[in-house]
Amino acid sequence: MASKYRKNVLSVLHEKSMTPSMISKKTKIYPSHVSMTLNELTEKKIIECLTPELRKGKLYALTDIGTTILKKLS
Repeated sequence: MASKYRKNVLSVLHEKSMTPSMISKKTKIYPSHVSMTLNELTEKKIIECLTPELRKGKLYALTDIGTTILKKLS
C-alpha cells in the first residue's frame, strides 16, 4: 500500500472524524483502498474506530499517535 494513501487518510481525519465512504469521496481514493488503509492504520493504533459495533458507517478518528505522526509528516 502506497504511503500516499496513508498520508491522505490521516490528513482528512485530522479535519474531523469520518466514515470510510466520506474519506473515499474527500480523497478520491477507491473505497477498497480506503478500507485496507484504515485496517492497517487501526492495527498500528494510528487511528481508532469510534463505532466498532456498527457493521456499516463506522466512524474513524486519529489517535494521539496519529496526530503526532501527521505533524512529523507535514
